[in-house]
Amino acid sequence: VKTSDSGVRAEDVTLGGKVQLITSNSGIRVERGVFDALQCKTSNSGIALSDTNARDCEAATSNSGITVERCAFEDCLCKTSNSRITLEDVTGGRCEAVTDNARVTAERCSFSRQLWLTTINGAIQVDAAAAPDISLQTSNGAIKGTLLGEEADYAVISRTSNAKNNLQEAGSQNASNRLRAVTSNGRIRLEFVPAPPESEA
Repeated sequence: VKTSDSGVRAEDVTLGGKVQLITSNSGIRVERGVFDALQCKTSNSGIALSDTNARDCEAATSNSGITVERCAFEDCLCKTSNSRITLEDVTGGRCEAVTDNARVTAERCSFSRQLWLTTINGAIQVDAAAAPDISLQTSNGAIKGTLLGEEADYAVISRTSNAKNNLQEAGSQNASNRLRAVTSNGRIRLEFVPAPPESEA
């Protein structure tokens, strides 16, 4: 689907192959979808994905936000500029979210391989996030929140300037998991909390 200056909306859709939803100056919304591969691309307007599964997902816009809720992706890339990215209850293999001049938030997100959140001039907030490879990188913004697991399980690289950092170079450098938390002119405050017990079938 390709258009311009008009919104794109998909609900209760199951499609194989690569599905492309492309517009400009208007929003894209996908709800309750199942795809092999999903590409959502617009400009100057937002992208919202909810209750959707895909092997590969790419959401790209500019000057507007991206929101992903209750989704599962093996590989997910979210990219915008001058606006926030919000991930809530997202699971999968790998996720990368990139913006600038705005906040990146990941709440109750768990990935089996990688979680990379990057911004400039904005804060990064994580709440009960988990992955064996976590990168939180910004400048002129704080990095705060909670990560699931034990601090000793992570090899930690963490630094800031002109602000407090509760991590320093903590953890074991021989650990199999990796955590990178880097900013400048912003506080780093990350706490490790136990993962909730798995529910019985």
